[in-house]
Formats: sequence, structure tokens, C-alpha cells
Amino acid sequence: MNEPWKDFKFPVRKVSWLQRDTLLFNLSIGCRADEPQFVYEGDPRFSTFPTYPLGLGAVISSGVVQSNTLTSRIVFKLDHSEVIDFYGTLGSTDIPGIPKLDPRRLVDGDRAVEIYKPLPTTSLGREFEFRSKVIGVYDKGNSGTVVRSEDCLIDAKSGEQYAKISGSLFYVGQGNWGGP
Repeated sequence: MNEPWKDFKFPVRKVSWLQRDTLLFNLSIGCRADEPQFVYEGDPRFSTFPTYPLGLGAVISSGVVQSNTLTSRIVFKLDHSEVIDFYGTLGSTDIPGIPKLDPRRLVDGDRAVEIYKPLPTTSLGREFEFRSKVIGVYDKGNSGTVVRSEDCLIDAKSGEQYAKISGSLFYVGQGNWGGP
């Protein structure tokens, strides 16, 4: 079967963060006072919690009415330094060969994070970006469609990879379009 979406690459997305962002993330996920390396920026071991890349950027897929393509919407922090307007950060990229899917009927299927290097507590002086691609799209009949993607967090200057996020999105009741 022809799979025009296979290894489709999304536009590169720049991401940045400050120590304040690191501290807020660490506290928001439940790091405690007995973990000073995560909750006190003055601690000599102050660190970014390993799952922080999950909050920096994600590709959420949704449909386009006018054509037989899937639109991907990019959300979360990216390189914004202010409180994020979830809907205001949306951008879109068409993925070839997928029918219109309704993002209002989307659930997160799974996420796996591989950490290759600890993230610095701030990105100041560096250029980080997400490089993302489609891994697969699967028609699950009446139950829905699954879209798998991979996001790699890269230091753009050095080319070093810090993390890889692999995951799937499930579009409930939006299958039977003849895909694999």
C-alpha cells in the first residue's frame, strides 16, 4: 500500500526555556522539598526534571475540511516566554494522504520519552529545536485512526540529541478510510 505520510517531516520548531520555567515545571509535577535539586534554583545540583521535553512542544494532528490531508497542530511552550494561550499557539502543517479527522474526538494514545543527555536548566545561549516526523498511520476500522509520530529535541548548533518522544494519537470513531 502507498503510504505518502511515512517519514513525513514537520517544519522544525524552536524551543527555549529559562530557569524559572524549569523550576515551575519541576514544582508542578510534584517534586518535593526533599528533592532540592529540583525545587531550589540555588542548589548546586539544580536540575531539569527529565520529562520536561514533554511540555516544550508536541504535535497534535487534526483534519482539514477542504482536502484529503491531515493537519498537524503544534502546541505547548515552544519558544514562548509568557503564559501560553493554548489555542493561540496553534500552527498547522498538512500531512499527505490522510482523510479529514476531527481533533475534538482525539485522545492521547501513548508517550515514551528517551533521554540521551540531561537538559540544562536554561536554554539561554543555545538554540534548541524539535525535529518531528510521522512514523505511521493506522486505520482501526469503526473504532478510529491512530497517528504515530516522533519528536527529537536537538541542540541546533552542535547537532546533539537530548531527547526523543515517540507517541500516538487516537481519533475515536474516525476509521474505515482504507488505510493500513
